[in-house]
Amino acid sequence: QVDLLMGYLESEARLHVRQAVLGELGYLAEEAPHAWSPENVETLVEFTRASRHNAATTTTALAVLSSLTAAPALPRISLTPESAIVELCRECVYDSNISVACKALQLFTNVAIYMHEEQQTSIVCEEAHNAALSLLQSVVSTAQNDESFSVSSTLRTEQNSHTIPTIPVGLRTCLVCADLLAKTNPNIMTDLAVTLTDLLCDNSLSTGGCALVAEALASLGGSQADVLTSHLAPIIEFITKHAKQAPFDEDKTKLMVS
Repeated sequence: QVDLLMGYLESEARLHVRQAVLGELGYLAEEAPHAWSPENVETLVEFTRASRHNAATTTTALAVLSSLTAAPALPRISLTPESAIVELCRECVYDSNISVACKALQLFTNVAIYMHEEQQTSIVCEEAHNAALSLLQSVVSTAQNDESFSVSSTLRTEQNSHTIPTIPVGLRTCLVCADLLAKTNPNIMTDLAVTLTDLLCDNSLSTGGCALVAEALASLGGSQADVLTSHLAPIIEFITKHAKQAPFDEDKTKLMVS
């Protein structure tokens, strides 16, 4: 069935049909990864790398590959830092479309962690970590720009502040992937602790976003307690600053618990 669907995917030019085929492939990636051959995976990688796709098609194809690389089928795929699937990650993780970049980061993370566990190599983990930090910066920057625009629009139209999204698109994905990658290498973990502490304390995120960052920091501390030791002062100062409001604000209460 995978072979049949891959044939449709390669020959079909209509975008809505391709999306439907990718949807079926996504189901098979999750429910029947054993049905995929290395050749099927290579074909999907080549399809995804083609420049003719729109963002939605690329995102969906990356999602299928991400599901596959999280499944038991992965050991049958030959992986090196120069593999086509790794090159695909490199090409897409810096895409200007955040949805594409986030799916590529999930794929990059899966591949990097597998290579770390099975091949005892951390090179790809370090590269994926750098990509995660770069995407995190882009997500935060985009959120700040969107919030500024939303505030201006609110003032002009006298709408209330609830129209402003509380959690930036892609933030959760960046933090989850960065956290997973950090646990493969103490140096990566130390680097991430610095980045997240700065992000938590620089007032660049909404309370909902800060809560996610706090959860990521708590996860790092749970894995290696001393990684947060040098950051306790700014973290405690941040918590103290928000503590009085916590009982009256659901997001701030969650932040304190984290």
